[in-house]
Amino acid sequence: MRIATWNVNSIKQRIDSALAWLAERKPDIVCLQETKCVDDAFPREPFEALGYNLAVHGQKTFNGVALLSKFPFDEVNTGLPGDDRDGTGHWTARVPELGLVGVVSVMPEAVPWQPELPGGWRLRGMATAPEVRGWGIGSDLVDAVVDHVLGHAGTTLWCTARLAAVGFYERSGFTITGDPWEEPVIGIHIHMHRPVSRAATPAEAGIADGR
Repeated sequence: MRIATWNVNSIKQRIDSALAWLAERKPDIVCLQETKCVDDAFPREPFEALGYNLAVHGQKTFNGVALLSKFPFDEVNTGLPGDDRDGTGHWTARVPELGLVGVVSVMPEAVPWQPELPGGWRLRGMATAPEVRGWGIGSDLVDAVVDHVLGHAGTTLWCTARLAAVGFYERSGFTITGDPWEEPVIGIHIHMHRPVSRAATPAEAGIADGR
C-alpha cells in the first residue's frame, strides 16, 4: 500500500499538477493539506474519475484538508470533538529540525465540579514530543491557550491531567481538585484548573476547590 501526503496550497490552483502526479504515482491513500476550498466547491469529479473516494473538510482561503482513498470509507468524521463550539482553537508547535513537536486544543466547556461558574474553558489534547521537553514549548502552548481564552472573556481553564503531567501543569499555574481516577487504557487522571488571569488566585476567580 502506498500512502502519500501533500501540502497542496490551494487544490484549485494545482489541480492539473495533482491529477498528473496521481496518475503517475498511483498512491492508494492521499492526505491533502491546505486545500483552501470549501466542501461544496471541491473539484471531486476529476479525482473520482481516477478511482478515488473522497472525504473533504475545507475552509475558504485558509486551511482545509481532503482524504483520497482507493478504498471505500466505513465512516467519516470531520473536525475534532468540540469543533462546533464557538471559539474552539487548536495550536501546534514546530521546530525546523524536528517538525511537529507539540499540540494543544481548547474549547468552551463548563467546569465539571462547578458548572454554574461562567466562563469555563477546557484544555485538552496537550502533548509535546519527549525530545523537546524542557525547552519551554509546553509553556508556550499553554500561554497561547490562556491568551485565547482571555480574548473570549473566559475566566477558568481546566483539564484532566495524567499524573505524570501534574508537575508541568502546576508550574503553569494549575491547581489539583478532587481525587484521581482510572481512565481505561490511558491510565490515572486528575482534574486541574487555573484562572486565566496570570495575576489572579483561584479564590479571586471564584473557583471552588472541589475536594
